[in-house]
Amino acid sequence: MDQNSLLIQRVENHKHSTILKVYKAIGYKGGIKEEDIGFLASISEKPVGAVRLSHEEGVLVLRGMMVLPEFQNQGIGKALLKLLDPYIANTPCYCINPPHLKQFYGSINFNQIDLDGVPLFLAERLERYAKDKHKCILMYRHKM
Repeated sequence: MDQNSLLIQRVENHKHSTILKVYKAIGYKGGIKEEDIGFLASISEKPVGAVRLSHEEGVLVLRGMMVLPEFQNQGIGKALLKLLDPYIANTPCYCINPPHLKQFYGSINFNQIDLDGVPLFLAERLERYAKDKHKCILMYRHKM
């Protein structure tokens, strides 16, 4: 990949369809809400990665970090994290992810937590993922 052709940007709400293209190509069914803050990675104008920040039940949740398989392990996910980090700023934020990505999210100060005191909808989501045979952990980023 030519790093000069990589573009990482926040996507305005009326262009969320570009994020949905990445999600559809990967088979991710999480979707994106109009009020979500979306971020897109493109190479030569081809969408190759996406992530979003979603306000759910009064808390901020990092969701849908996806990079097309043929573009993984090339720094695209790290570039997306670097861009969204200031958007999280001092707002407490949760994310649910596979355990092997603990260090990846830890790079922007997320830490693994247990379920004590977390919003019920997140505990239930984690339980649903486990029932679907998706091994995941819950991570949290406190105010900086």
